[in-house]
Amino acid sequence: MLPMHSTGQKNNITITNDKGRPSKDKIKNMVQEAGKYESGDEEHKKKLEVNNALENYTYNMRNTAKDEKLGEKLTPVDKKIEDAIDEVIVWSDMN
Repeated sequence: MLPMHSTGQKNNITITNDKGRPSKDKIKNMVQEAGKYESGDEEHKKKLEVNNALENYTYNMRNTAKDEKLGEKLTPVDKKIEDAIDEVIVWSDMN
């Protein structure tokens, strides 16, 4: 038996099996389709940012209104603010 020796030979391998891969045309169509929805995605993102800002502001207002030191200073008319805050929170949760 002769020992095996590496010959140092280089082999170029090209894989041509595209099974399961989308064609170039399919990829092009997918990119175009994604571009169609990009503006809608951006608009949805802006709406979420505005809603989150409103929600944060509302919770900060509620915490301020329920603060013991400030709560003592609120008149019954001012306490209606708490009702409005609760309405905004309910609306925000539903939307």
